[in-house]
Amino acid sequence: MRHYIPKNSEYRMDHDTYMMMYYLIRAYPALCRRYADMLQKDAAAPGDATSRAAVISAVGGQIDAVAKAIARLREKYTNTCTGEAFDALGAFNDYGVFGYFRSRAQKSECPSTRSHNRFKNEFAWQVAKNLYLL
Repeated sequence: MRHYIPKNSEYRMDHDTYMMMYYLIRAYPALCRRYADMLQKDAAAPGDATSRAAVISAVGGQIDAVAKAIARLREKYTNTCTGEAFDALGAFNDYGVFGYFRSRAQKSECPSTRSHNRFKNEFAWQVAKNLYLL
């Protein structure tokens, strides 16, 4: 799969940063489950509490960065063609979901894959900005 990263855009970033954000966003649901498990196991686990707290804090920061980007994009794309709340995470992971929310009822075509790629790049940029990587 090829990843389109616009060269002339306000959401410009290098390929390595984009790929880090891409995999972080894709892993967001699993990361949330892992974070909840870590919080439950933390109270009962013996050992170095400082290192566990550092790991929990780092994972929590990543989750927070993605959640803020989801909220920002949901607000930006609030005017969907379906009238439903925009699912930014679903739209990032699946072109069909993106097309569902962004297709007009009177048109027989979905938005282009280039529009979807621009959206994915914007999402990744928002996460990187929230993590202070840009």
